[in-house]
Amino acid sequence: VNLRSIHLSTIMLHLTHPLLLLVPLSPNGFYQHSALPAFTKTYLFYNGAYYVSSNERFNYKEDKTLDDRALILTMVGIGKEIIYQLNARKVAPENMQEEISKITEIGVGIGLPPLQWHTAQKKVDFFKKHMGKHIEFDYANYHFAFAMKYCDIFPQDVAAIITNAKDAVISSSPKFVGVDIGGGTIEVVPVDKGIPDSNHCTSDKIGIIFLFQNIEEAIKREFNIDLAFDDIEAVIKKEETLLNSEPDVVKRILQLVQQYVDNSIVDMLVQRKVNFSTTVVVFLGGGALLLKPFIKKNKQIKHIHFLKNPVNANAKAYAILMERKYGNA
Repeated sequence: VNLRSIHLSTIMLHLTHPLLLLVPLSPNGFYQHSALPAFTKTYLFYNGAYYVSSNERFNYKEDKTLDDRALILTMVGIGKEIIYQLNARKVAPENMQEEISKITEIGVGIGLPPLQWHTAQKKVDFFKKHMGKHIEFDYANYHFAFAMKYCDIFPQDVAAIITNAKDAVISSSPKFVGVDIGGGTIEVVPVDKGIPDSNHCTSDKIGIIFLFQNIEEAIKREFNIDLAFDDIEAVIKKEETLLNSEPDVVKRILQLVQQYVDNSIVDMLVQRKVNFSTTVVVFLGGGALLLKPFIKKNKQIKHIHFLKNPVNANAKAYAILMERKYGNA
């Protein structure tokens, strides 16, 4: 089969069509129901239960094999990706199920932070248990049935840096640090003369969830207003929101975000002995894209660079590495 990639947070999937596209983001969470809720159009049906996607984030959990959340989100991502790719190939709606049924084997690439490398086999075993022989589910009114042919583990961020070696800034910088701002953690990967130093990689639990929780608490304390993560994200993205009628709240949220960048992120890098005068800081991850305007405003980090498509950087890296390994096998 020809291989291609899917972005599923730390999961990357290869399927059977020769396309490599920017995949729509998968949901952050879901609700489980014993019966299909009214007015629900898109859902996952698996093992007798209905799962409806939600943008509400689950609490950060380092070991994602302790329950089935990762499996459910992976199935949603697989369904979305297959439909997305077939639409890109302009498959007619009446032929969609037939094409989906042709996909009987997949490969999964798992990205792990270097500091969690000791859990690699546990992740492989988790997906082998659920998808190794056969798995079936319904998503968006289509039926999916396949087996996982192979499963590979890759060092998160290190893989993205290696496969972006031709990036103009990366290729011309003798020394830089990769900073991946994720939901639960921020990963830091130092690189010297093109070689990632996995022995000095770090992981701090101060990702976007940490930021949003702090904002929630501050706004509740200062304005007695309860915010959801969606409200905060809308303000950061300057989207339409009812909070725009509360200019003082909006201003405070933006101040807290800038403080998070200027204090939490910068202080963490200072503790890691990053010299901002001589070192390029390369940002990747969904959090980096969200915070890009605030990062660019920071005056301490003198040399800032964002990987192209930072949200998908890791997933695309896994795709490249798996293609190198398996080719057309």
